[in-house]
Amino acid sequence: MRSIRTRLLAVSVLIALVGVAVTAFIADAVGRDQTRTEVERVLREQASIASELDGYALENWSWDGVQATVDRLAAETGLRIVIRDLEGRRILADSAAGLPDQASVALSDSPTRFLDPISDLSVGDFLSVAETGVDPGVFDIDEADFSAALEQCLVASGVEYEVVVDPETGISYPESVIAGEDEPCITSTLQDFGFPIETDPSISGDPGADFSFAPEPVLLYLGYRSGSGLTGSTGGSSPVLILVVVGVVVLAAGLTALASRRILGPVSQLTRAARQIESGGVAEPVDVRSRDELGELARAFNRMGASLETEDRLRRRLTSDIAHELRTPLSNILGYLEAAHDGLVPRDEALTATLTEEAEALRDLIDDLQTLSLAESGALAMDPVATDLTEIVESVVSANGARAAEKGVELRSRSEGPIVSRVDPRRLRQVLTNLVSNAVRHTDSGGSVTIEVDRTGDLPEPAGFAGAVITVTDTGSGIEPRHLEHIFDRFYRVEDARGRTTGGSGLGLAISRQLVDLMGGRLEVSSEPGRGSTFTIRLEADTVAG
Repeated sequence: MRSIRTRLLAVSVLIALVGVAVTAFIADAVGRDQTRTEVERVLREQASIASELDGYALENWSWDGVQATVDRLAAETGLRIVIRDLEGRRILADSAAGLPDQASVALSDSPTRFLDPISDLSVGDFLSVAETGVDPGVFDIDEADFSAALEQCLVASGVEYEVVVDPETGISYPESVIAGEDEPCITSTLQDFGFPIETDPSISGDPGADFSFAPEPVLLYLGYRSGSGLTGSTGGSSPVLILVVVGVVVLAAGLTALASRRILGPVSQLTRAARQIESGGVAEPVDVRSRDELGELARAFNRMGASLETEDRLRRRLTSDIAHELRTPLSNILGYLEAAHDGLVPRDEALTATLTEEAEALRDLIDDLQTLSLAESGALAMDPVATDLTEIVESVVSANGARAAEKGVELRSRSEGPIVSRVDPRRLRQVLTNLVSNAVRHTDSGGSVTIEVDRTGDLPEPAGFAGAVITVTDTGSGIEPRHLEHIFDRFYRVEDARGRTTGGSGLGLAISRQLVDLMGGRLEVSSEPGRGSTFTIRLEADTVAG
């Protein structure tokens, strides 16, 4: 059998793992997006720094004095900026020199960028250097004159060319259709204009340009403070994630174990109590004080256990009471028969009458037991019809009047007129006869018993009831409060010691309540010791015909 605790643990661990996986996926996606954004920002920042440094070199045609620009860029970006020669040995500029707080910022072993200011310059760039701020003393060429001289050289050399316009500078100049065919003319024209070029036929057999006067290529190093830029590493995230997963799983398992203990503890108590009932014993009350569903279940189980215990006690008591009630008439019959057999009692009509009376008492007891059993199971046949309750009451008074008068008790009825209700007249007469008989039995000579019929509204009604009300009130001895809650129990007698001749079988009131219930009504009792009792039959509104 699979344990609920095990299943709870498995479900909680699964939920924890799914939660961690989803969280890790979202965190990874967000982290990747942030990293991509940061990479793009850093690349733009590096390109901006390189462009500005290139601009400085072209503007000044040298790296001399670049320290001030490096310091300014470092202050603006928060980065450490270092410029070194191509061999990486000589430092041309270092922002740590101007900003001492950057001395602790480490640099990577490899350069961030390779800076060559003139690597991408075209003829148009050379022609526009005067406009870009290059010192005229270094390089000063009139664009129109140079373009015309270059065009003459291309025509004389028979090179096919076209006039193009530099989109950045707006300067027009001739350019060979076939790339590279105009290089000899460019070199010779530059020499004619005094540009310091030396030819070196050893380079692919073609003349080349000597740009030794131009700013040299350099290496750019950028240093980021810890926790910024791209210096952070995600390499340690995996161990951290593993620790987080383990921690979450352990926490989930621990909380589930505590919760399952709290949940399954009452369940275990309920199981033990149920097994006690199954084995025929009395279940001990389950001690659950919580106010949740388990607490309600435990309280319901305790009520069920108490009800079963009560029913078992009543069943044993019923068996004992039935045996007692059957034993008395049978013992009397056997006693008279043995006495007649031994000649102690004459075998005459008196003996026959006595035996008949005892047999009838035994038959009545059996009939009462059968009626009660059918009524309690709901199998008793009922024949409800529209009945005048006043007529039923008057017939009961008439039938019991002689017995009441013999005892000196006044039996009377009271009604305001016909009150019709759908009831079983035979069963209602049986109930009223039993109530009147009990009232007369417990009322002393000179007292009275009154049966009253009334409509709802004239008498106080409990919630949920309205219609006709029949009361049987006596001025007898009354009932002690301790007996009232048991007065409708089977075989219950207010005086246990009284004989059958005065006390009856103890089934009449139990049968009466069941019969009234089957007719859709309620039978109640109120009493005051020494002043009498009142039994009230209330019929629901939907049973009243008029």
